[in-house]
Amino acid sequence: MSARKQLPILAALVVLSPLAGVRLQAQDLQVAELGECVLESGEVLAPCDLGYRTYGELNAARDNAILISTWFGGNSAAWTGILGGGLIDLDGFYTIVVDAFGNGVSTSPTTSPTQGGGAFPLVSIGDMVHSQYRLVTDVIGLDGLYAVLGISMGGMQTFEWMVEYPDFFEKAVPIIGSPRVAAFDLARWETELRVLELFELCGCEEAAAAHAGLSLLTINTPEYHFRVTDRNTVQANLARQGQNPRGLSDGRSKNIAMQLRAMINHDITRDFGGDLARVAAAMQVELLVVVNATDHLVTPGPALEFAELAGAPSLVLADDCGHLSPFQACSGSVMTETISGFLARED
Repeated sequence: MSARKQLPILAALVVLSPLAGVRLQAQDLQVAELGECVLESGEVLAPCDLGYRTYGELNAARDNAILISTWFGGNSAAWTGILGGGLIDLDGFYTIVVDAFGNGVSTSPTTSPTQGGGAFPLVSIGDMVHSQYRLVTDVIGLDGLYAVLGISMGGMQTFEWMVEYPDFFEKAVPIIGSPRVAAFDLARWETELRVLELFELCGCEEAAAAHAGLSLLTINTPEYHFRVTDRNTVQANLARQGQNPRGLSDGRSKNIAMQLRAMINHDITRDFGGDLARVAAAMQVELLVVVNATDHLVTPGPALEFAELAGAPSLVLADDCGHLSPFQACSGSVMTETISGFLARED
């Protein structure tokens, strides 16, 4: 019998709006000025600033803190509508949501006064995690976390936390993330990177439309589009995206490219001889892996392989929403209930 304690694949899920329930109130955006951050490449990011928001209250024992890393292109503000009785219920926890480098809030190619644009150094998923550790310890003043979790690129950062700071927290929940990217993911993201490079050269509508088309092709599934998307609107929508490339203009294409490179290079086995089993054997935290069986953006194979090697439970969602399953009211209450149960404190 497999060592993986896999939860049943669900063919039908109860729909739950991410905005349901009582939302936790967040503080305004705060910025931690870390000065210099020495990167894994040997380069130095300076200034090195991290945006973050906190939700809930720190308890007297200071042991109810959860860190959340933002997803690819996401920011901490987006979590305001997610937390508290909706997509993920973290009521009773002190939650720190950290903006990842390159998202336009924390230090990014579009915001750096000294290393902007093409001068921005190569940043890794590990660099993101090291900066978050400094935020938690040096700025917020905690000597440990209860849990770390994240969605998509945030899930990759969660896996990285398990390797870099294995005794600093108790539980990890990577959601549609990966310990290292699979071949299909590499092909998809490398293609997107080349489209972005083309856009930077030409600034043309065709490149912007191609970038939008890549997302349309892989963010959901063919079955989802057959069910939801009007085929008569696709060409017009792509043309409109090309004519109004707000998401790529004003240097934002370099922000996207920075995070893409970080994900492309992500591999938690890099100091373990490329061996996932060695990483799993060294793992000290409790792990719950959440994936979507139809994900075409961060394919579930590596995360499920790691869960099996670690003897950790996995929740496999099987709707047709693909990578956006947690966001499009597809994952239903099962994900909320499973994560809440996993994070429940005995006290």
